[in-house]
Amino acid sequence: MSDTSLNQDPPADDLDREIFIEFLDESMDSLEDLDELIVQLESSPEDLALINQVFRPIHSLKGNAAFFGLLKVRKLAHSGENLLDMLRKGKLRANKQTTELLLAALDELKGMFSRVRAEEPEVEDEDRLAALIVDIDAVVARKGVSALPAWEELVERLDKIRRRLGSTDQALVSELELIITSLRTAFLKEGKEPSAGAKTPSMVADIRAIVGRGGDPPVTEAESARVGTLLEQLRDQVEGDKAVECVDKALRAYKAFMGTVGFDDMLCELLCEGLDELEELAAWKTALASGQAAVGRTETRMEETEPSKGKLEVSKTMRISEDYIDAFLAYVGELIVMGEMFRHLQTRLAETNEQHGIVRDFRRVNETFSALSANLRNSIMSIRTVPVRQLLKKAPRIIRDIAKEKGKEIEVALVGEEVGVDKSIIDLLDAPLTHMVRNSADHGIELPETREAMGKPRAGEVRVSVEETDTFIVLTVQDDGAGLNYDALQKKAETLGLVKAGESLSEAQVVDLLFMPGVSTAAVVTEVSGRGVGMDVVKREIENAGGDIQVASEPGKGTTFTLRVTKSVTTQIMNGFVVEVGGYAYIMPMDKIFDAAELDETKVTEVVGKGRCINRHAHVLPLLSMRKLLGVSPDVPRKLPEIVVTLRAQQNLVAFTVDDVLGVHQVVLKNIEGMETVADIFDGGALMGDGSIAMVVNVDQLCADR
Repeated sequence: MSDTSLNQDPPADDLDREIFIEFLDESMDSLEDLDELIVQLESSPEDLALINQVFRPIHSLKGNAAFFGLLKVRKLAHSGENLLDMLRKGKLRANKQTTELLLAALDELKGMFSRVRAEEPEVEDEDRLAALIVDIDAVVARKGVSALPAWEELVERLDKIRRRLGSTDQALVSELELIITSLRTAFLKEGKEPSAGAKTPSMVADIRAIVGRGGDPPVTEAESARVGTLLEQLRDQVEGDKAVECVDKALRAYKAFMGTVGFDDMLCELLCEGLDELEELAAWKTALASGQAAVGRTETRMEETEPSKGKLEVSKTMRISEDYIDAFLAYVGELIVMGEMFRHLQTRLAETNEQHGIVRDFRRVNETFSALSANLRNSIMSIRTVPVRQLLKKAPRIIRDIAKEKGKEIEVALVGEEVGVDKSIIDLLDAPLTHMVRNSADHGIELPETREAMGKPRAGEVRVSVEETDTFIVLTVQDDGAGLNYDALQKKAETLGLVKAGESLSEAQVVDLLFMPGVSTAAVVTEVSGRGVGMDVVKREIENAGGDIQVASEPGKGTTFTLRVTKSVTTQIMNGFVVEVGGYAYIMPMDKIFDAAELDETKVTEVVGKGRCINRHAHVLPLLSMRKLLGVSPDVPRKLPEIVVTLRAQQNLVAFTVDDVLGVHQVVLKNIEGMETVADIFDGGALMGDGSIAMVVNVDQLCADR
């Protein structure tokens, strides 16, 4: 059968297509946590619960993939399952080799599902897939040899050769199938036992003789009918719930295929798999050829269910398109605009000093409406919320790969995995997290010998944490490495012509160079990092989403990256500090505001080289005029006395004079299309209660341009 994808072999109808897509999405979700678990398994090889956590999703994929025509997914999952089964049974011990193989298989499976989901071929590199399966099977074969009779060991080896050949030489594969079937049939007829337990019923070998060809040449009508009869007979020769269910499953597959597509190679695969499982169980009740009663073998294989005591209740989930949720959230934003209009009408009514009863009732209705809007917003936001663990779990795998490549020892600490964030935040932070973690592991953490010479532990630590504030999600990546090399950063920037040679720069200015295109402190360019790309992209993406990124570093002690983004980057609902300048309303993010008061001219002084400054909170702060920064004509009347607003911009306190303060309002940030004039100092606009538009000021950019 050829590769199956959405555009190559579409389902029969829209319902089937939806089921197929849901299967793909659920399969990709089931693989998301496995990177971290496999990495943990390397350091905790005896943790059976951990092994089972990895085993279960792989086992499910193997069983379900074939029904959707993803035979190569099934084949790789089957090999991976075999390796994990050896770990479960204690015949193999998890080590670096098994970890590498499992991670490689996981990456390949993820790639397969992603390609099929994008309507691309299931496999990108057939040779790479075949080599990976051979490597996995080789480890299983070396470590999993049991005390089998010589003839059965021969059959097993021939069968492994057949699997490794794949489809490279179909004639040779078919010949091997016939030899294997003949050997098994011959020994059964002679009454020789395949193992110390009960004898395998002859129906198994008879079915294998037909389905083992893989549909080439095609199974005849008579042969397909015989398979059905043999399966019915086989059901009477097994005992135990698992063995009976195994045969019933094969029968259901047989009847489903015969009633639709017929006896094809997929059915052959499924039946062979069922026979493999039956022979492993060996729960036969047929008497031996010598007339002795069959001895049933006690099954000791690990069950897939957890003990009931620790079993978690899993609630039902549903998939919802993000577009629908984003649209719903936009409607919530409109409700908030309506609430602002109600507030404005309430103010106007109050100013008339009439209809006091109406004002009281109107205020009550408005309060109810505001509470309803808040509840609605919180409700829809909770639908979009996902655990941030989905993001953080990438870090251990990334750091492990770097540590292996560079010969480093690095421990990983994850903090705040339980924090829930908007799904859009996960998507936004994915690339920045990858860049920052790589930077810490590759550039920050020193080699073990270097750390020892400095009196540090051989193993460095990268700490990734997430915390939630009222407005922001804060992501921090901290390492205890060498810290930033300020001299190297400045020299690199000088080489690129970003700064003048020998120019005196502050520590903060040197750190800013890290986000310039082409700047890197890596001594050697590697596949991981060092090409001077990435950090500038990180900063641009975060700032475009209304966030910011800060870096703190101390030579010899490490570096900390702190990244803040608003809780939602789709519909941004914010508490805004509204001021009036030149007759227009402007909004500043409330989290930036320190305080506001009438301007006291006695505290204003002229500082040479800095201009007007004001003494506020025991600090001399630059005093900027919003009228001048916004280009308001001196002829426009102003209210006196002016108001001085103290806020935090670019990690520093700054004071601004404005005409008036209009209060704190909850607003919905909107993009303003076609705005060119000083557009870089505005993040967008917000519709106010009186129908006017107030611009939302990016105070960091405003201070940078002063």
